[in-house]
Amino acid sequence: MEIMQFEKARQAALNADDPFKALDAFNQQAGEYGLNCDTFGDLLFGTSEKRLTACNTRDRAIREIVLRAVEKESAPALVFLFEPHKKSPEVYPESLGSDEATKLAEKLVEMAEKSPADSKDTALLMRAGAVLQSGYYIRQDSRRAAELYVRAWLAGDKYAAYKLAVVYRFLKDYRRAYFWEIRSRNLKNDSRSHLSGQEISDIQRLASDDSLSNF
Repeated sequence: MEIMQFEKARQAALNADDPFKALDAFNQQAGEYGLNCDTFGDLLFGTSEKRLTACNTRDRAIREIVLRAVEKESAPALVFLFEPHKKSPEVYPESLGSDEATKLAEKLVEMAEKSPADSKDTALLMRAGAVLQSGYYIRQDSRRAAELYVRAWLAGDKYAAYKLAVVYRFLKDYRRAYFWEIRSRNLKNDSRSHLSGQEISDIQRLASDDSLSNF
């Protein structure tokens, strides 16, 4: 009975318009099957073969749901895919092959550039900006990355100011780098050594003007 409930939930998630958004429903509807692995008892006494099979089955199902969402070009799934740090499930673009990773990176950026850029789009804008700035999956384009970060900042993501400072330091545009360092309230990588006293004063004034999104 438990496995039938689990399988029904898996199929429902796979068939959803956006399988990634269906993950929460899957976890609620799939019951206890394959849950609570890696407990303290497992560490002490080992995991039974039956429980291990259930845990692996649930892990594979979640991975399958994420990959189906990527295949359907779900925006949140693409944001998750291009998250470079440790995550679960461990689904990364490299595992899909170079050509597919490039195609999906281009789709991610296209979605970001066409998005209305409100608060629900900040994760998309930030991830697409990071992909453009890294140049790892598609051709590096720091100007386009900066444009996306500015839109993310306007949509309410304060971390975008820090990312903009990084991009402009990379471009050796120290005036804009300092502008965004002020807005990020992070002067650890200070660009003032590249500026005159008058430039510093002018940029401080500009950075305090909330009507300016950039200059």
